[in-house]
Amino acid sequence: MVSYLEGFNTHIVAAYNGKAKRAAFVHCNTGVDTAWTQTYRSLEECLFQYKSFDKVCFISQDALDGFERVVGHLSNSSVVHNVIDLRAVIEKSKVRLQLSPHNDDTTIIKLVSVGRLTKVKGYERLLNVIARLRDEKLICQLIICGDGDARKELENMARRKKISNVYFLGFQSNPYPYMRKADFYVCSSYSEGYSTSVVESIALGIPVLTTDCSGMREILCDGEYGDIVENSEEGIYYGLKHIVTDSEHRYSLRSKAEIRSKELLAMNPLKEYTELFDNI
Repeated sequence: MVSYLEGFNTHIVAAYNGKAKRAAFVHCNTGVDTAWTQTYRSLEECLFQYKSFDKVCFISQDALDGFERVVGHLSNSSVVHNVIDLRAVIEKSKVRLQLSPHNDDTTIIKLVSVGRLTKVKGYERLLNVIARLRDEKLICQLIICGDGDARKELENMARRKKISNVYFLGFQSNPYPYMRKADFYVCSSYSEGYSTSVVESIALGIPVLTTDCSGMREILCDGEYGDIVENSEEGIYYGLKHIVTDSEHRYSLRSKAEIRSKELLAMNPLKEYTELFDNI
């Protein structure tokens, strides 16, 4: 039996007293996001329950480290990354867009971000940064693919700040053509587990600028293959300003993204799952 989400799902699977093996997955970094632990009466109870599983799988090393730092040590843990069909992502990215807001002006840096429009994704600080750069005559275009509770608030914010170079496209079943046409992918999140969209962007050979949140150092090899900035508005600001003003840095990151893309495509994350369930 598998509990694929932390919280109440884990309570249900943990209560099973049959002969089947049990596994639990943790997708968030407990060192940053402790909200789900409130489903327990104490951290001690949380630790006791997770110790009862045959295997506890963390989506990233950061997620595992955060759990052990806040909740406690587990001897039954392992890191198992998301399974992403990157070759399918590349094929989908080749679909021709009927209408694209991307500016054809090659002097304007084109940014893209994909995600739910919620507080944790940090889009309000990304919009602040775009406005600050515009005020400094450093123009870049931002396309956001995604929907969520904060969409109206963010759109109002963009209008209020008179940011005309930001486009909210809403949910896109296939965001990959927009990603492929961009110069950079931007992740402004306060917290992540192991960002699927960052992995997909790198697989497409699109360089990434991201805040320093869970999973990013694993994906980008401690910043060797992308820019990891301080998890703050100032960090995003200085990171984007560096990209916009330094063409050599942009070209270097593009080359490194293409190298990392080949490495990711050569990996077989499905093997991690096969070995996991074979060895429980």
